[in-house]
Amino acid sequence: MSVVDLQNFIDRRREDFRIVVRPALWRGFETLIEPPTATHPLRHFRTYGEAMDCAEAIQRTEGWPLFSNCGDEPPPPRAA
Repeated sequence: MSVVDLQNFIDRRREDFRIVVRPALWRGFETLIEPPTATHPLRHFRTYGEAMDCAEAIQRTEGWPLFSNCGDEPPPPRAA
């Protein structure tokens, strides 16, 4: 396999990943990578802003696309 073929393979694999920010099951928000990776485990955050900060940092590092499943604005926090 030539260097060019290897780089094309790596670029294609890079396109297979994406970063997702979504509401967590009970409270807060999650940042995860699809498909899952060992280097970036599922992370939980109390606020949408914290989850987006983490997702944007991963995006700057890896170059993967970022998706938010929270709509334009996250839902309001639930009363304790």
